[in-house]
Amino acid sequence: MTHHNTNNNQYLYLLQDNLVSYYHFITSMAHYNFDGTFDDFFEILFKGNRLKYGDWFDWNSAWWKHLEDPNFLFVSYEEMKTNIRYVIDRIAKFLNKTLSPELIGAIIKHTSFKEMKSNKMVNYEFIDIPYLDQEKSPFMRMGVVGDWLNHLSEDQVRYCETYFEDKIQETGVQLPRILL
Repeated sequence: MTHHNTNNNQYLYLLQDNLVSYYHFITSMAHYNFDGTFDDFFEILFKGNRLKYGDWFDWNSAWWKHLEDPNFLFVSYEEMKTNIRYVIDRIAKFLNKTLSPELIGAIIKHTSFKEMKSNKMVNYEFIDIPYLDQEKSPFMRMGVVGDWLNHLSEDQVRYCETYFEDKIQETGVQLPRILL
């Protein structure tokens, strides 16, 4: 179903598989007082239903209902890592902007993970956040796609697949192909 744009707002929604990143973020935040393993985190997250900010799927599926809306653009981190030039072109077209080759080159350079990780204005090294322990896990950690393969057991992968299939059936929302 396509919704009609009733305002001039445009929405760019960045979607990413962030289970492992969320684990590292939680372990670096002193006020969460979590020093468990990834397996402990997985059990709490999925089976204990104790999510600080709510269910990842529920949050994202609310936005996915707007996939066909003309004032929404959905971009995945995986797309950005695979073909950043294509994503920049999509965003520029969405915003009705023409970018020079020089500007596109600068965007590609400054949005690379390596560049952002070393930029104190992006990686939060410029401020002292008493509850963020960057020694335990830096805010900008790895920036790779598929790191979950290094953390999830086969049983956890099967659990996630079943969980997502059930959630898709509940909501009727079709996931962007990049996430399946």
